[in-house]
Amino acid sequence: MRKHRQRQAAETTLLRLKKEAIEALPENLKAASLVPDLTPFPVNRFMATLTPPIEGYLDKVMEATKKSSAKEKLR
Repeated sequence: MRKHRQRQAAETTLLRLKKEAIEALPENLKAASLVPDLTPFPVNRFMATLTPPIEGYLDKVMEATKKSSAKEKLR
């Protein structure tokens, strides 16, 4: 229950700070900031990762897939 309250307090703080930041904006920017952005994410968007991609990894995986699928028996 303690973790739940901590998370709830953190979310409440973030929402309060967001509202204060919006109130600090000039009127023209404040009106624009209140309009929701419903633009969908691009379909070809890459997933966020913590490490850079390994060079040639995808090629090795695809090659191994081709080799293993060629060895399977056809029934």
